Amino acid sequence: SWLMRSVFAPTSQNKLANGRSHSRPSVSPSPVDPEISRLFTELRQYLGLPVQQIAQHVSTHPNVITALEAGRIDVLPAWSETARVVTAY
Repeated sequence: SWLMRSVFAPTSQNKLANGRSHSRPSVSPSPVDPEISRLFTELRQYLGLPVQQIAQHVSTHPNVITALEAGRIDVLPAWSETARVVTAY
């Protein structure tokens, strides 16, 4: 999905003039992402459902939904579980 590609995409490789690869410097992401926060908060509001019901629907703990709505990518579960929850959402 767009969210997974844009937010969690690995850094790209750039070719230098001499043909060698050069990795973009890794920058530690902020533990809070306001775009993710807004996306999931607005989606749940649009659906008109409480956190508990969304969590039950996607088979996860309500704290995961709360973390998504807070944009707290640093407290989300392992990538495979986060991807499953986002896809099910």
